Amino acid sequence: MPHDVRTLVNGFAKNPLQTRREGLYFKEKDYKCIRADDYSLYAKNENTGVVVVKTHLYLLVATYTEGMYPSVCVEATEKLGKFVSPCLSLFPMAVRSDCQSLRANTNHGG
Repeated sequence: MPHDVRTLVNGFAKNPLQTRREGLYFKEKDYKCIRADDYSLYAKNENTGVVVVKTHLYLLVATYTEGMYPSVCVEATEKLGKFVSPCLSLFPMAVRSDCQSLRANTNHGG
């Protein structure tokens, strides 16, 4: 498992309070954890951030950069997570865990 993926999985496996205290190291940056619970992780580093939403089978990862609205990234990722969760039980191969595709789609909405 790649290190960045392991970091995100561990963010959910740990106590959310511990994740909020320690933050995340992702894509060679230290991120301050803004929110951590059983469903979502939000973390930021200056003007960039990462949003992770857990579904039944996948972690959806979206990033935002300077000039983008973090709230739009959060809303889009959370809605996508709610949308794909029921679909995955019917068609588990219909949605791939592809961070770059999600990132590209999220960037177009910013």
